[in-house]
Amino acid sequence: FEVQRLEVDTRSIDVGMLDLDERHLPNAFVSVVLLHGRSAKPQGELDPGAPQFRMGIAEIRVDAESRHLTVEVEPQNREVRPGDEVTVDIRLRDHEGRGVAGEVAFSAADAGVLNLIGYQLPDPFDAFYGPRPLGVKTSVSLAELVRQRNYGQKEEDLGGGGGDPDDRMRRDFRPLAHWAPAIRTNGSGRARVTFRVPESLTTFRLMASALTPEHAFGAGSTDLVVTQPLVLQPALPRFSRLGDRFEAGVLVSNRTDQAGTATVSAEADGLRLDGPTEKNVELAAGETREVRFNWQVETIGSTPPEVRFTTTMGREEDAFATVLPVALPTVRTATATFSSTDGRAR
Repeated sequence: FEVQRLEVDTRSIDVGMLDLDERHLPNAFVSVVLLHGRSAKPQGELDPGAPQFRMGIAEIRVDAESRHLTVEVEPQNREVRPGDEVTVDIRLRDHEGRGVAGEVAFSAADAGVLNLIGYQLPDPFDAFYGPRPLGVKTSVSLAELVRQRNYGQKEEDLGGGGGDPDDRMRRDFRPLAHWAPAIRTNGSGRARVTFRVPESLTTFRLMASALTPEHAFGAGSTDLVVTQPLVLQPALPRFSRLGDRFEAGVLVSNRTDQAGTATVSAEADGLRLDGPTEKNVELAAGETREVRFNWQVETIGSTPPEVRFTTTMGREEDAFATVLPVALPTVRTATATFSSTDGRAR
């Protein structure tokens, strides 16, 4: 913060070059206050010669690209199978492309959930080196002194900057395949993280936010697909009730480039299968078909029934287990109470 006092008698004045450095990141403000003394005595209620002042503010952006990191996130395989072990290479580069040592917060989250809530990985560089509002308030007492006015109520603007309109809290709930909050890179900016992906068939977003001791920041992300040639997906109701009879099953997807016959079998603990427990379905290359089984709910236990499906097609196979909650049937009952009294109260 610096203040200069200048005497001027022309329409413009050169204050010289401003010496801006990294202390002024990411922006600075220059303000000028012009004061002019009284030029004439008041003339009754009019006072054209009253002292005057004018104020102007200009923002100066200071380039912060020297503090912006490039964060590279590269899995050794772009597509893996459920439960596979995944190795991800991370590298940090400065604005000149050189590797730098730093610390990385890494996460692998389900991209489907992130897309559903519209989540985008924030770059910490924007938070630390984005434009900041003016934090200095300037006022001049002349506004209260130079005019003959009624002071019954004072309503003067205080001037200065305001708060950041984008300051808001972000809320996030997502399933994570991996979370490593403090990965250290070596002197060339390299680090490696290894984890085992869940058994869900989805796309995981690999995200990394980084910083260095020199107060440089950056972020980067990429996607990792978890899939396999033969895929089962549940096609079940959310719940069932005691005594229900229903059809439900799975979606079978052939993600190979050849047609084939898939054999699908079903079994459950706590539900009864009516009819065959195994079915065959012809699948063209890239085709998905639904396979249904007949079910009956005869009992209700202390835990929800577990339903299991398996499928094979040549050398490929898939299997999964899930639960199907069972509820008791509910009946709405309405009751009414009526009473009367005879005689007098005593």
